[in-house]
Amino acid sequence: MLYGHDYFTSLKKNPVLSERFDKAMNSISSNEDAAIAQQLIFNGKIADIAGGNGQLLRKILTNQAAVSTAILFDLPNVVELVQETPKLECIGGSFFEPLNINAETLILKRILHDWTDEQALAILHQVVATMGPE
Repeated sequence: MLYGHDYFTSLKKNPVLSERFDKAMNSISSNEDAAIAQQLIFNGKIADIAGGNGQLLRKILTNQAAVSTAILFDLPNVVELVQETPKLECIGGSFFEPLNINAETLILKRILHDWTDEQALAILHQVVATMGPE
């Protein structure tokens, strides 16, 4: 908590800080996204929860023909900047609320460590709720 609110609220209020954060996350994630897309097997419909600009999903779509559709789920102000494609759908929302996503695979990469244990559990509860009984 800094200046009365959390870091992600600060990002929302400061476009310059938000842009720097996004560039840093893309840079940090670039090599691991390529490795994930090439070494893990995905098929059907996949969703990346809090997936930023969709970099991981685009690499998966490029490398894995068995993926029919990819859903990028992130805050509305994040996904509104992402260009959808025929296989990439963007959904805006918060992972602290019902996700309303239908996918065979849900990805959370570099997400839970940013939150308190209680918040991480709340995020995981939403993920489990959207998974359904299967």
